[in-house]
Amino acid sequence: MKTLFLTIFAIFLGVFLLTKEILDTDRDEFQKEYSFYNKKFENLAKVEPMRAKPMIKSMFKFYKDSKKRLPKSEIPICKVKSDFYKSDSNISIRWLGHSSNLIVLDSKVILTDPMLSDRASPVAFAGPKKYSNEPIDAKDFDFVDLILISHNHYDHLDKKTIKALKDKTEYFITPLGVKKTLVKWGVDEQKISELNWYENLCFDGIDIVFTPTKHFSSRGLSDRDRTLWGSYVIKNSKYSIFFSGDSGYFDGFKEIGRRYGGFDFTLIESGAYNEAWADMHMFPEQSIKAHLDLKGKYMIPIHWAKFDLALHSWSEPISIISKLAKENQIELITPKIGEAVTFNNLPKEKWWEVI
Repeated sequence: MKTLFLTIFAIFLGVFLLTKEILDTDRDEFQKEYSFYNKKFENLAKVEPMRAKPMIKSMFKFYKDSKKRLPKSEIPICKVKSDFYKSDSNISIRWLGHSSNLIVLDSKVILTDPMLSDRASPVAFAGPKKYSNEPIDAKDFDFVDLILISHNHYDHLDKKTIKALKDKTEYFITPLGVKKTLVKWGVDEQKISELNWYENLCFDGIDIVFTPTKHFSSRGLSDRDRTLWGSYVIKNSKYSIFFSGDSGYFDGFKEIGRRYGGFDFTLIESGAYNEAWADMHMFPEQSIKAHLDLKGKYMIPIHWAKFDLALHSWSEPISIISKLAKENQIELITPKIGEAVTFNNLPKEKWWEVI
C-alpha cells in the first residue's frame, strides 16, 4: 500500500513539474501534418478507449501482486566494454534491456530509446524500478553517433540518460514534437531532426525511416498525444533492422513490410500487455504476427526483463513467444542483456528458465 501511495504521489508531482513545459510547446507547425488533428496526433488504426473499471481493478492487482511477478534470482547480463565498437565493424545488436538497443552498423554506434536509469518515473524516489542491472552505464560510452527516440514515455525517453549522453552524441532523431523536450534538457537543437510517419533521413550512408505504430504519447495528464510516436526502419546497402518502439498490433506492420520488408532483424515489443490496454501493447501471438508481417528473418523480443509494467510475470512474454516461434518456424534470437548478436553469434539459449 505504501508503494501505491508513493507512486500516485509521484505521478501528481510529475504532472505539476511538467505541466508548464508541456503547455509552452507550440503545435502550430504540425497543423498540416496528416497525423495531427484537433491539436493532437491520432493513430491510423482505430483504438478502443481504456475502460475505467478494468483499469482500476488492474492497478490494485498490480501493486498487490508485484513481488510474485519478479525474478527470484539475479538476471544474467553480459557487460559491454566501452571499446565495443572497435570489433563491431559490419553489424551487431546488443539488447540493453527493455527497449534500449545498442546497434553498430557500418561502424556507426546507434542507440534506440536509451533508458539507463533506476526508475521510469518523473521522480527518483517512486515509480517503476528496474529489476535487472545495466550492461553499460551512460558514462562508459566514449561516443554515440545516433540516438533514435520512438516516443516520449518515461521508459523510453529518460531525462537522466539523455543529459548524460547529449555531449557525446552526434545526432538525435525523434518523432514530431519531441525536439523541444530535448532542447530543454540541453541538447543542441542543430543536432536534432523530427520526423513524421514515413519520413526518412540519411545519416552517413544509413537510411532511417520513421514508421507508424498504434500507441500514444504523454509525460503528464495534460499532454496526451501532443507529440508523435512510432517505430524505425534502419537500413544500409547490405542490412536492414526494424525497431518497433511500443505498439498494439495493427495492419500497419503489413504496410511497413510491403514497403521495406525483408528485415535481417526485427526488434519487436514483447511485454507489458494486458486486456485493459489491449490496443496499446501486443500480446505474444501478436508480436509473432508482427514479425511475420514485416517479413523478418531473425526476431529479437524486446520491452521485457527490466521494468514491471503489467500483470504478467517477468518471463511470461518470452516463454510464450519461444513456444509460438517454434510452432511458426521463426528464427527467434534470445540474447542475454548486453550480449552481442551478429550473424556469427545468434544466441538461442533459454536462459530465463533457470531463474
